[in-house]
Amino acid sequence: MIIPVQMPFGYAIFCDDLRDEIHGKLTIVGVYSGDMIIQSSSPVNLPQLCMLAVVRISPTSVPFSGSLNLIREDIGEDPQVIFSTSLDVPDELFASIPMPPAYDGEQQFIEMRVPLKMAPYSVSGESVLRAILQIGEDEHRLGRLKITLAPIQDVESEPIRN
Repeated sequence: MIIPVQMPFGYAIFCDDLRDEIHGKLTIVGVYSGDMIIQSSSPVNLPQLCMLAVVRISPTSVPFSGSLNLIREDIGEDPQVIFSTSLDVPDELFASIPMPPAYDGEQQFIEMRVPLKMAPYSVSGESVLRAILQIGEDEHRLGRLKITLAPIQDVESEPIRN
């Protein structure tokens, strides 16, 4: 039995880089699986940290009004919104979106992609980034990245023997 995805649906991918390629492709480089461990005991500036948020809504939910928020929660500090954008889809915009036919009972959807590059990105201690789709009073959690600073440990190595 095929179980259709509940709309709205979405996810966030945290990575080192997002690259637009020819023919509409997007390359995602250095994907984090939920945790980023930085080998340093002091604050660091990452050259860049990226996020790709993907949100899918049903065509029957248009007009659609929502927002995408990226929240940073530093340990011991109040959470702060470091990025926010509107994801509104008015009727007139929806009318201009070509809808491909549904094949074999597939669910039709409108997909919105939001690429975000933060350069540089400062890390001063343990923190959590949360991508949240806000629709009215409802929060849809799209993904999170826990960032941890780990002190570099001296490791004595054995000489290589043949």
